[in-house]
Amino acid sequence: MIDYDINDVEMTLNRFGINLSQIVMKYLGFPETLHPDTAKLLLNFVTAMSVKLDKAQQKYNYSNDWMQTNFDVYRQELLLHIIKGDPKDVAAYCMFLWYHNQPTITPDIADATIKTLISAAGVAYNNMVDCNELKKQQFVQEIRTLIERLQSCKHTNEG
Repeated sequence: MIDYDINDVEMTLNRFGINLSQIVMKYLGFPETLHPDTAKLLLNFVTAMSVKLDKAQQKYNYSNDWMQTNFDVYRQELLLHIIKGDPKDVAAYCMFLWYHNQPTITPDIADATIKTLISAAGVAYNNMVDCNELKKQQFVQEIRTLIERLQSCKHTNEG
């Protein structure tokens, strides 16, 4: 098998007026108005995801387990991997939920999260002894705004 540098191939084709990115975008069904840099980002991400998922399949002997309807497991793993910090792991669990047309969080978990946030904010506010009133008011307003945003997101996902 001959190993080609894709950038060299693209430059050569460009000399003949052939835009490889546009051909690939059209073949993959990308919208024609999608910016070429965004298309390249998507292609690079798909490649990185395929390598990541292949390694997981090899390491854990997975196959198409993601087709199972373990939605709560996917949600738990999603949250754990957010904390772990690898965006590819996060994207994989989002993709599994997307495939099954499932939200990343359920309304009951969203409610519990909001209640926990309110409780934590109360504790933090009570510990703001070295802050002036203006800083405390700003903190309260930021928490209110965050809670309103979370509640609006929760209602959006219910339908």
